[in-house]
Amino acid sequence: MKKCTRKWKLKGFFLVVMGITFVGLETATDTINMFDGLFMTEVHAATTEIGTANITIDIADWESGLERHYTSSNDADIYVHWNAESSASVFMDNGNGYTETTLYDGNSKTGSTQAYIGMGYTTVNYNVVDSRVTTATVDTTIAATATATTDTIATTVTAETPFSLSYQSHISDIGWQADKHDGELSGTEGEARRLEAIQIKRSDSLPIGDIVYRTHVQDYGWLNWVSNGESSGTEGKAKRLEAIEINLTDDLAQQYDIYYRVHAQNVGWLDWAKNGESSGTAGYGYRLEAIEIILIEKNGEAPGPTIRSFVKYPTVSYQTHVQNIGWQHDVSNGDSSGTTGQALRLEGIKIQLTDLPYAGSISYSTHIQNIGWQNYVNEGLLSGTSGQGLRLEAIKIKLDGEMAQKFDIYYRVHAQNVGWTGWAKNGEPSGTAEYSYRLESIQIKIMPKGSEAPGKTTGAFLENPKVVLNVPFVSQLTPTYAPMGCEGASLLMGLQYKGYSSVSLKTFLDKMPKNSNNPFESFASSPYKIVNGVFQSIFPGALTAYGKTYSGKVADASNFTTTQLKSEIKQGNPVVVYVTNEFAAPKWEISFMGSAGYVRSVDNMHVMTLVGYDEQTGNYLVNDPNSYAISQYWVTKEKFEKAYNALRYAVVVR
Repeated sequence: MKKCTRKWKLKGFFLVVMGITFVGLETATDTINMFDGLFMTEVHAATTEIGTANITIDIADWESGLERHYTSSNDADIYVHWNAESSASVFMDNGNGYTETTLYDGNSKTGSTQAYIGMGYTTVNYNVVDSRVTTATVDTTIAATATATTDTIATTVTAETPFSLSYQSHISDIGWQADKHDGELSGTEGEARRLEAIQIKRSDSLPIGDIVYRTHVQDYGWLNWVSNGESSGTEGKAKRLEAIEINLTDDLAQQYDIYYRVHAQNVGWLDWAKNGESSGTAGYGYRLEAIEIILIEKNGEAPGPTIRSFVKYPTVSYQTHVQNIGWQHDVSNGDSSGTTGQALRLEGIKIQLTDLPYAGSISYSTHIQNIGWQNYVNEGLLSGTSGQGLRLEAIKIKLDGEMAQKFDIYYRVHAQNVGWTGWAKNGEPSGTAEYSYRLESIQIKIMPKGSEAPGKTTGAFLENPKVVLNVPFVSQLTPTYAPMGCEGASLLMGLQYKGYSSVSLKTFLDKMPKNSNNPFESFASSPYKIVNGVFQSIFPGALTAYGKTYSGKVADASNFTTTQLKSEIKQGNPVVVYVTNEFAAPKWEISFMGSAGYVRSVDNMHVMTLVGYDEQTGNYLVNDPNSYAISQYWVTKEKFEKAYNALRYAVVVR
């Protein structure tokens, strides 16, 4: 069948098909699809009238000589043609050619006419608004002969609607989609298919100017700008689009803004970008899956939110303070900061985040020689030391806020005698403990939540089961003879280890507060000689008070369990412990202690400094001041805990 070849461009028309009823036909079902609306029509029987079409038409933008063409699902052609300002006709295929029937004669704003098509005629009921008439067509699919009394037929209405721009995308496993127009979705949702290329075209009715665009392509980066229907992207290479920029030129740019938004993998719909702004993601390797594009009159209201149209990958940058070198330059995203093969220690570190796609921050803590774990700091502050010659031994890094929900932070260190450790993440320790090994270099990476680790994760933190603090030894017998001065000698060891005091034992004991017989208040009697009838000691509360005159980090640790004692040692804090002489069984007696009255006490009590433990054997390491020579030795778990648990007296130096 020869098709009508007449065509006219139609601008500004509005069409609503209200209902179509057919009679005397066998049942058939299809879809009416027009202006994104879905219309289903029931058909009922009659003899010669095979249907009705109810049409509302808007002619506010009428132009003389326009015709609207519709194509049915069975390839029949129907046209509505404007003859003059107040006259329109409908042309319908009757099987032997086209029949012309007047649709609107310029009189009544509502009415009907009969258009013959094949087996009978269709009654077209029209309603005119805005004083002008648009085009309309009904294309019918007739499935069989008119024998049934109640039959259903489905019709598809197809219209050539005016548009200002069109675009089509090339989709993985599908190829080029059909053109989409003015804000329609091009691509897919929920099918995990990548956009691979795009073409964007403008309408001839627009002002002078081009639509220019470029895409960011997997493994290629940003491609060159193209325009007006040219393809941007790739075909046949399985490369995803990751972002896009679209802009206007010349008069078109003066009169319009172009808005666009994309649907990105793992993100969903982003907000609207406009006029050359980036839309999509950067650094994630996420595919674009769909796009919508629309022209808006210059400075008109945006079609939706515009805050978050482009999601950058966050950058973690860091710099380290290196022995004999000082502060190195910033590095980022997995690069090494520090040195290897030069035996130079890291002494401090600063870490910060930039280009945050979500609210949050980064915080970190380091384990420092002779100090232990520091408190967490964040966003570019120093963790560690500068100018003190103290090595970093381990580090913990974590994300906070919404960033912690969206990303993992991975890090690994190069440690003395170890090399590169495995990767730790999200606050786990990385480095070594109780080996006195220096950190020499570090790498830090930020990755989407749940991503595969950048490498092996075993061996991220090596902890020596034997913890030993290098606490200096102080004798209570030489050069100063203080047979009752074990408490003072033990505390002085801890203070010297932490760098809080460098005084001699003689000076330290001389300055210690004293009274005649109450060790709860200060030292009872003298540490330099044995006085009968007096319990010559200074108990933890009074000893702590004296220790605080040297450092506020001296604390009463009485009633600590042995687990707590080991925890302090693990953190690098020596502990003054009240045990028994030579770890013999406690000998209890009642002693007079001045204003405190008679107090049950351990007659063979002795005080020393706890400086280590071995988790494998359970043994404890002590510095015993009651010796002329350095006296450091291991005590079995059973002996130490029996002697210590008698009183549970202790003082910690942190």
